[in-house]
Amino acid sequence: MHLAGHYATRDSIYARYYLNELYDLIENKNLNRFLSSAYLEEGILNYYSDLYPEASSCFFKSENALKEIFDVKVAARLWLFWGNMHALRSEYDSSLIKYQRAYSYYEQADDLKGMSDALFAMASEHFSQGNHEYSLHYHNRAYALRISLQDSARIANSLIGLARIAEQQDSLSKSLGLLKEALRLREMIGDKRRVASSHLGLGSYYIEHGKPGLAPSHLTTAYDIFEGLNERTGMTYALLKTSEAYILNEEFDSALSTLDESCRLSKNIDNPSLIAECYKIRSRLMESMGEHDQSLSFYKRYTKLNDSINNSEKERRFSELEVKYLSQQKSARIEKLEAKEKLSRQRAVILISGVFLLLLVIVFIMIFYRQKNQKLHYRNRLLESEKELQKQRMELQERQQKELQERLEYQEKELASKALSIYKTSSLMEETVNQLDALCADEKKQTSVPHEINGITNNLKSFARRDLWEDFEHSFTKVHTGFYKTLLEKAPDLTASEIRIASLIRLNLTTKEICAITLRSESSIKSIRFRLRKKLEISGDDNLTAKIMSL
Repeated sequence: MHLAGHYATRDSIYARYYLNELYDLIENKNLNRFLSSAYLEEGILNYYSDLYPEASSCFFKSENALKEIFDVKVAARLWLFWGNMHALRSEYDSSLIKYQRAYSYYEQADDLKGMSDALFAMASEHFSQGNHEYSLHYHNRAYALRISLQDSARIANSLIGLARIAEQQDSLSKSLGLLKEALRLREMIGDKRRVASSHLGLGSYYIEHGKPGLAPSHLTTAYDIFEGLNERTGMTYALLKTSEAYILNEEFDSALSTLDESCRLSKNIDNPSLIAECYKIRSRLMESMGEHDQSLSFYKRYTKLNDSINNSEKERRFSELEVKYLSQQKSARIEKLEAKEKLSRQRAVILISGVFLLLLVIVFIMIFYRQKNQKLHYRNRLLESEKELQKQRMELQERQQKELQERLEYQEKELASKALSIYKTSSLMEETVNQLDALCADEKKQTSVPHEINGITNNLKSFARRDLWEDFEHSFTKVHTGFYKTLLEKAPDLTASEIRIASLIRLNLTTKEICAITLRSESSIKSIRFRLRKKLEISGDDNLTAKIMSL
């Protein structure tokens, strides 16, 4: 079995010889505990030989054998390689599920190498899907385990994965250094398959970073090694990358012949992903050669095949589930036959239990519906009470709003009445002052009387400007509580005289009425109105009264 596993990646002829010997030994010696391992090794051999349907069949057989005699290490390797096969066929979801199961089994077996392999596989799959953050996380975990194990082969694999992430992060010099170090380790170990993969990676790196002239030497080396190992998938990858390099170097004839060979190989191994890649690169080649019709034709074939690959994963998952379902059905039928006699003895007990359970269910349903109806009745009463309370609240709010509106209207009327009273008092005082001034101007009465009359005049003016205004402003503030605050926020530099005129304008009084109340001339009031307009930044097109009343 170990010899079969050893040669599975090196020489398929020797591997199949040892596998046949293993099957004969299991059959002759009745060593069924090794049957799951034998199926697994055959599946791995078919996987490396690009025989994917045969590999899948062997993996299913190994899984069924494990149900009879379970071996955690065999189960771990099974799910790891099964995941690899799904990944190779771009079945991402299926591969991740199997990698996770493989890691779980390796962890149960305390197999650090296996755990690192499962982590590395998950990292590679996340990278393929563009989840670079998850990929870096799993790569770092795998790398730490491999450093602790001092496993050079696995360390080289991790360096390749980390190089790809560094490349995505634009750390190109770091990426190239990691790739070269991985190649050095693999050449030191003498692992031909991994050496070929490193050369393939370096060739791809040079193509992607604008150095296609350096790529063919690495890609040719990779192809030669893969050919020696009879690994057609690797050969196809190497040829595809070589054709890309030729296209960039404008060696179109070489690119065309290389593409023809890669398409032939990818169709022989029946790998849809590689066939789709062939169509994609050929579309680029045709475009570079100016054959736009053919370029479009191959691109359509690429997109069609790529879509079918995505759909095929769903179909394969359905097929796997169907196989598992059929297997479970078979097991269920066997169990049913074995339990038939036991079931007949218990039928009477089950019947009685069923009747009793049915009665309990009926009672429970009755209690449940009774409680539900009670809750519904209580909820309806509660809703009615809430509606009534809401109605009362709305009526109360309407009454309060009406009272507030009436009070405001009353205060507006009272304020207008006070302004009118000020107007009448001011008019009377103005008339009295004018009469007293006329007496003082009479040349025939030049006595001490004019001096006394002047004192009376000044007192009347002072009274009109002080007491009446204080009373008015007190009433105005009660009605228009925020007016003065808003006014001063818009124009903090307003004078007391300008504030008073603004309050009178707020009452929608005319310039003439304001002149009478303030004992000022019309030109003086117009001057104050002009200053108000300027300080409040009101344009000449806007109505001053409307703007002040909106404050």
